[in-house]
Amino acid sequence: MQPGAESVVVSLFFYMALDGQGLLDPEVGKNRLNAISGYTEELGHFRLSFPKAENTKKSNHLITVAPGLHQLKEKMMEGFRFVCYAPFYSNINFE
Repeated sequence: MQPGAESVVVSLFFYMALDGQGLLDPEVGKNRLNAISGYTEELGHFRLSFPKAENTKKSNHLITVAPGLHQLKEKMMEGFRFVCYAPFYSNINFE
C-alpha cells in the first residue's frame, strides 16, 4: 500500500456443497481452512487450496451439514456471527 493511501476492508465469502453423490473433505490446520479435497462423478478427484496471504487480518470458516441445498442458507446463517467495527460498517444495513 502506498503511503497516505486509504485502507480498504475486503471480505470474501464462498461456499461449497454437493447436490447428490460425492465427497467433500475439509483440511484444517492451526484453526484455518487450508484446502477442500473431494470427489464427484462430474469432476473426479479435486482439491481447492487456500494459500495464506501475508496481509490477511482474520480468517474464519464454517463446516456444517444441511439436510438439502434448499436449507443451506438457513444452516449457514445459524453459524454466522456478525461483528461490526465502526467506522467501517457505520453505513451498512445487515437486514
